[in-house]
Amino acid sequence: MDSDFFTLPALAWNSPTRYYTAQVRRNLFGDLEFFRAWGGRGSRRGGHKAEPLSSLEAGRDRLNREDARRARRGYVRQT
Repeated sequence: MDSDFFTLPALAWNSPTRYYTAQVRRNLFGDLEFFRAWGGRGSRRGGHKAEPLSSLEAGRDRLNREDARRARRGYVRQT
């Protein structure tokens, strides 16, 4: 296991009508995955997706790319 795995923060973004979260985590089999969830505020619509990762560094890169993408789409990152 990667020793600094738990230092990666889960990220969350909001817009006036939508939310989006992303995190790097281990699945039940111990494999790293990029997990994201999204939806509308006050709505039952939404979804989630998990994608396999090859390394913790790939997870960091994926979180950084997602952060930039959310900013371009008008989401505000939550602290």
